[in-house]
Amino acid sequence: MKVGYFGDVTSMPIINVYSVIEECVEKGVNILISCGNLSDNYLKSLSIISELGRLAKANNIIYRFILGNKDLYYASNDAVIDKERKVRSILAVYAENDYWLTAHPIIRNDVRIISGESHYDYSFYRGKPTKLSSITKKRKWWYTNRDVWYLTDEADYTLGLYNTFDYRLTKELNDSLDARLTNANRMYGSAIRTVVCTNIVPHKSLLSSQGLFANYKGTFKGNVRFHNILKSHGIIECH
Repeated sequence: MKVGYFGDVTSMPIINVYSVIEECVEKGVNILISCGNLSDNYLKSLSIISELGRLAKANNIIYRFILGNKDLYYASNDAVIDKERKVRSILAVYAENDYWLTAHPIIRNDVRIISGESHYDYSFYRGKPTKLSSITKKRKWWYTNRDVWYLTDEADYTLGLYNTFDYRLTKELNDSLDARLTNANRMYGSAIRTVVCTNIVPHKSLLSSQGLFANYKGTFKGNVRFHNILKSHGIIECH
C-alpha cells in the first residue's frame, strides 16, 4: 500500500487536481490525503475536495482530507459579527463530507491513518489581517512562514488570548485528537503503526513558552499541547 500526502498549496493560483491524480496513478499511490490549506476560502476548498474525490474514485484511489486554518477562511468583505458562529457553520459543512479523515479514518491490518487537525491559537480569519509586528512590537524580517507574520484580530489580544474563540477551538481540536488516539489504542492496540495527518508543525522546542517565540503572548500554546499529545501516545510519524 502506497500513501501520498500533500498540502499547503495556497501560494499557487489554483491547484491542478488532474495533475495530482495523474502523478498518483504514475507512482502507484493507493491512498491520497490532502493535509490542509487547499485554498484561502472554504468554498474553493470544498470545490477542490469534491473534484479530487471524484477523480480519485475514478482511478481506484482512496481519498481523504484534513483541514488547515485557511480552509476555514471566508471572504474578507463579509460583514461578520459572530466569528464563532461563522467558523462553526463552515466546520459543520465539512463534517458532512464523506472524504473527511476525522470522521472516516483509514484502518488497515498494519496501519491506521487518522487526522490531527489542530491550529495555532490565533489562526481564524475575521476580515483584514493584523500585522504581527504591530501587536508584539517585534521585528519579523527573518520569518518565512506567513502564518507567523499575521494575526487575525487585534481585539483578541486586547481581550486576552484565553478568552477568545480561536483558543477555545484549538483546545477542542486537541481534546478530540487525544480522545481519538485513546479510543484507537483501546480498539486496535498500540502495536499497530499509527500515522497522524496534520497541518501544523508539532515542534515543542521551537514553539514552547521558553523558546524562540516566547514573546508572542502565548500564540503557540495550542501547538505545544498538540506535541505533548502525540508524545504521550507514542506517535512518531506525522504528515
